[in-house]
Amino acid sequence: MAERGSRPSRAAWIFGLLFVVVGGIFAIGSWGAYLTDSEIERTGLRAEGLVLDKFVLRSHDGDSDFVVKYRFPLASGESMEASHTVSKGLWTTYRKGETVEILYSSTNPNRNFPKGSGVTSIGLTAFISTMGALFAIFGAALLRGYFIARKGSE
Repeated sequence: MAERGSRPSRAAWIFGLLFVVVGGIFAIGSWGAYLTDSEIERTGLRAEGLVLDKFVLRSHDGDSDFVVKYRFPLASGESMEASHTVSKGLWTTYRKGETVEILYSSTNPNRNFPKGSGVTSIGLTAFISTMGALFAIFGAALLRGYFIARKGSE
């Protein structure tokens, strides 16, 4: 029978699994967002939207998100309101009451963004995907260590 101190850590199993799942989501999800938004940019529908509001969300650690809220007509004639985080450079060009070009998916109009603000940077996508993959690999190493220790304690 194994001694109490030689049992594998349950925390290693929990954190390993968490790292694998979260890392996998980032590694795969970033490519999903990139491919979806790139397709919308190439073949999606376009509409002239109206800027309803713009604001900055500041976090307690000093980071800021620049958000624009807009309304645009769908191809069906219905009106849709949405908001999207944009770069500071784009945000400064928007004015309440002015128009902005909105790109959206014909099959899922909820997937929409002002022109120039979709997830269409291959460099950023590759970076996020790589970081996610490294996170998942670290989690897999934790899980491997857990199972090796568990097998050794039996």
